[in-house]
Amino acid sequence: DARLRFDPAWPELAAGSAIIQVDDGRSWAYAAAGRIYATAIENLRVRVLPVEGRAQLAIRAGLRGDAVDGHRLLRESPLAELTGNSFDSWSMDGPLRGTLALDMELGSGERRTEVDLQLQLERVAARMTALSLPVENLAGELRYRSGSGFAGTALSGTLWGQSVQATA
Repeated sequence: DARLRFDPAWPELAAGSAIIQVDDGRSWAYAAAGRIYATAIENLRVRVLPVEGRAQLAIRAGLRGDAVDGHRLLRESPLAELTGNSFDSWSMDGPLRGTLALDMELGSGERRTEVDLQLQLERVAARMTALSLPVENLAGELRYRSGSGFAGTALSGTLWGQSVQATA
């Protein structure tokens, strides 16, 4: 069993087996399948390279699971601070798939982190409890990119029994 815990603030990545290559201070790992929380990871690729005296980590993975885990990632990882804790009052469940691209400097001190999280929502139930805002059958693409924030493409769902569409 391969496990990657690259930072205590981020959830552990687990894979049944992985190919790991180490060469002159550079490391690469590949796993066909794994898990983050209960969500399946597909095509996990990890790279650690020395850059200007620090280690630079790059993670790429496909995701397939439940929106509960996507929501958990938005609330319990450094994404919470990056998004201003916007999802603390939300709950979500239903199927999702997507991709995660994470680039970060490792080590102590101030570290640059770049995130590109793309999620395809399919029949997701999303509830903003503070506003009694229930959105059912939410579908479309939700994307978070460092520097530009959230964007939604072809988002649709049902709010208070009425069909709604949005692009953010």
